[in-house]
Amino acid sequence: MTSPTVAILVHLLSGALFLYIGLRLRAKQYEDAKDQRAWAAFLIWWFGMAANSALMGFSMALSAFGVSSLYLFVALSLLGTFAAGWALWGLLSYLLYVYTGSWRPSRWVAGFYIAFGLYLVYTVFAFVPVRASLSTWQVLIEYQHTPGPLYPVGLLLLLALPPILASAAFFRLFFSLTERSSRYRSALVTIGIFLFFGVPYIMPIILYLFGIITTQLPWWPLTFRLVGILALLLIYFAYYPPSLVRQRFGVAAVTN
Repeated sequence: MTSPTVAILVHLLSGALFLYIGLRLRAKQYEDAKDQRAWAAFLIWWFGMAANSALMGFSMALSAFGVSSLYLFVALSLLGTFAAGWALWGLLSYLLYVYTGSWRPSRWVAGFYIAFGLYLVYTVFAFVPVRASLSTWQVLIEYQHTPGPLYPVGLLLLLALPPILASAAFFRLFFSLTERSSRYRSALVTIGIFLFFGVPYIMPIILYLFGIITTQLPWWPLTFRLVGILALLLIYFAYYPPSLVRQRFGVAAVTN
């Protein structure tokens, strides 16, 4: 079984990778104001997820060093969730803009995540947090009132399904694009997003239909997080292809 120390390192590594890729992609600038706004939303995805991963690692480190303040961990958990929601807004806004050419869908997405965040704050205090304990991959908040079994499933679907569906729409551009670099980028971004969200959130549901319960597999949490890191690298290579890929397939980096 993975130790909390390894989990902290994985969270911090993921956060550093998100931050690094975001800083690299920030070098790209568009002349069109709407295109630049969509690109800025895409950068929010990287920086928001960097904050989310860093907060998870930081809260685990605090617990490992003996900090026991319940509401500190509740606050860190909420901040991490808000950072993830902010990041998902950025990702969905970018994908929908590229697919539709309009910024209007981003407003609906923003409204959805604002409502989701307010509901989450309400449920956290309605369920009454009573204890925070260090588990293998997170600081686990225990509540006086236990939510029903459909509650966590619903949360996971709300977090995972929108970007997967948006990336599927994004992939449709692959068949209408003719420029080689754009087709390459469309394919890799879609694969990366499917891996990042599909493996941890959708795959357990599919495996459960075959009698496989991933929560009982000790290697599963580390595996899907390593797959997530691979997915981030795929998305990074979509915009900054390695020199061998550039030479072999004739694709260019996004800044070119």
